[in-house]
Amino acid sequence: MFLELFSKNIDPDAITKKLAIQPDHSWRRGVVRNPEGEIVRDKNGKPRRWSFGAWILDPHVHPNAGMETRVKKIVEQIRDKGTALRQILREVEGVLIIVVEPHKDSFYATYVLPAHVITELTSLGIDIELRVHNPHKWDEFRKEVEGRSKHKMRRKGGKSRAKRGAK
Repeated sequence: MFLELFSKNIDPDAITKKLAIQPDHSWRRGVVRNPEGEIVRDKNGKPRRWSFGAWILDPHVHPNAGMETRVKKIVEQIRDKGTALRQILREVEGVLIIVVEPHKDSFYATYVLPAHVITELTSLGIDIELRVHNPHKWDEFRKEVEGRSKHKMRRKGGKSRAKRGAK
């Protein structure tokens, strides 16, 4: 779960300054770079590009904390920033993203968000988005990601040998 402010022309530094809250993640629209500053490439070797920028705030709770606790922690971080947040939301979109992943052995999962928490978020202009992940697809997804990582490692290794003049 996280709060995301996003738009094509977002300035994450300006949002950080206006809210006086340090984001957990942020980026600008354009070429994607990893933490080392290297350009991230897709499976065809083309530079990946962000089509939008974002400013993201995590709840900072224990990994086993429930959904209500996570939402309350986000709300606590932004509660007294209402005026600044409403001003920012005139220029960018804001959404609380809740990722739901029922255990693969469960038939269903139930989560309750209290009305007062929903009211507080929406009164600030923040939408709530639920993303339901299918736990049965995780193995398939992990294999795909691992395949991409191995492909990148082979390519990167080849480039580094070439740079050293290895035959």
